[in-house]
Amino acid sequence: MYRNFYQLAREPFHVTPDPEFLFLSESHKQALAAIIYGVKVRKGFVTITGPVGAGKTTILRAFLKQSDPALFKVIYVFDPAVPFSTLVANLCREFGLTPSPDDVPRMTEMLYLALADEHSKNRTVVLVIDEAQNMPIATLERLRMLSNFETTQEKLLQIVLAGQPELEELLKTPSLAALRQRRAIRAVISPLTRKESIGYIEYRLSKAGAADTGIFRKAALEILAKQAEGIPRTINILCDNALATGYAYGKTHIDAALAREVIRDVEGVRRPAFGKARLTAVAAAIAGLCVAGALMLDPSIFFVSGRQERQPVFSAAAARVLEQSPAQKDAVRPEKVVAASRRGGGAVRIVRRGDTMIDLIHDVYGAQDPGRIDFLLGRIKQSNPAIKNPSLILVGQEIMFPDVKHETMEVHK
Repeated sequence: MYRNFYQLAREPFHVTPDPEFLFLSESHKQALAAIIYGVKVRKGFVTITGPVGAGKTTILRAFLKQSDPALFKVIYVFDPAVPFSTLVANLCREFGLTPSPDDVPRMTEMLYLALADEHSKNRTVVLVIDEAQNMPIATLERLRMLSNFETTQEKLLQIVLAGQPELEELLKTPSLAALRQRRAIRAVISPLTRKESIGYIEYRLSKAGAADTGIFRKAALEILAKQAEGIPRTINILCDNALATGYAYGKTHIDAALAREVIRDVEGVRRPAFGKARLTAVAAAIAGLCVAGALMLDPSIFFVSGRQERQPVFSAAAARVLEQSPAQKDAVRPEKVVAASRRGGGAVRIVRRGDTMIDLIHDVYGAQDPGRIDFLLGRIKQSNPAIKNPSLILVGQEIMFPDVKHETMEVHK
């Protein structure tokens, strides 16, 4: 929405883990190197941990992108909360085998033969498990058995566990001592420093093709970096909102005052309503931009009609360009929204104020790999023909999320 206004080729602060925008801080660099080295020399077990939003999945995606399909078979597990029998059955399917879910010994034998065959072709098999802190202890205990598949010199299966700090606590469980001892490499992704946070913002602007990487004033950078506490995902959310809000105000640069306003909006802190003079100025600025041809937008993005409202994609400040009447606000109060229901094996969600399609996907399906999100968006659009652009959803709109839990995904990048 704001790309043309700020002369950007791409959106710089989307929250999906895009390896094209990977900013290599010292700890991110070490984590990526740990995966590459561990897999290349067939170390067996590698763990990567870090706080929510620190960039673990982006690091995994960067590794997947550079993996040559001719040399690596990468199997990505995006839902680790499964029993061991289900995990082994899914792995067998990745090799085109027909598993016997009730016969785990037979499946493990089949898997061993498949791994040995890949090894004979000089192809490395890598099992990447994201959000590994959600894997049941019983499954982790038996995962050690898969790590025992080896020749006299090398491991047949390389396993990368990525997760939140809780994963480290989980591995301290006495019953997982044998698994912990098999870990060859461990890396921890730390929050960005203040200097790295500012560099991260400028780097992403540059990658997005910004002619002016100084869109954010120095004071604004300092404020946003401090608020984000070094978490890249939080930086993305704040900066994305800042650009959208600046666009709504017609501001070519993000200053300290606007940065503070965005922080209040994101945190849900109420502030006095727009005064008439300010509201008129903002509305006039937007109208002027439209007349000038800088914006080619559906007017319904800013206007409310009956019970349906074009979903604000960004901050509340941008959405407050025109205020709603009390009746319209009451029409979409959260307590009047149906939370969810079941239909045909899928989930139904009613869009509430502040929802985005990505938020709803995570709510229905759990944490997802970016490639899986692309797949899910396609399936959701198939199930909801009225949705043409997933970024524009309506408050009060009913969305059907199809049941895809039995599908697996193999990623080669």
